[in-house]
Amino acid sequence: MATTQKEPYAMTASAFSALMGSDRHELTKKLSAINARPSGAKNGGKLYVLRDLVNAHIGGDEKQERIRKLRAESERLEIQNAKTRGELVEVSRVIEAGQKMMAAARAKILAMPITTLEKDSLLADLRGLAEMNFEH
Repeated sequence: MATTQKEPYAMTASAFSALMGSDRHELTKKLSAINARPSGAKNGGKLYVLRDLVNAHIGGDEKQERIRKLRAESERLEIQNAKTRGELVEVSRVIEAGQKMMAAARAKILAMPITTLEKDSLLADLRGLAEMNFEH
């Protein structure tokens, strides 16, 4: 069989995959994705420039990266739309509203015509509510 080789550092996708311990079929797909062209042939196998083999191997999956970016953008838009519709609010606004409600409840308890012992009991309960962690 004839050997044609244009580049000094070229090998087949199979040989490179074996060397790197990766899947030959995945590497071949990635070579196509980066438009790598064979530089020659050896024993019926296509030779690729080492630079293209390395780029395909470490370059990652551009399609998956685009999908990830699109999902992130979609999620960002969904959050923005929910905020616009009033379905989501900033945590700081919720905390501020909670603090105002606690202050109002405390003022109401202090103004009630009940004994000091009853007020202390109600205020203790109110403090317990204020200290609760409502996250998840």
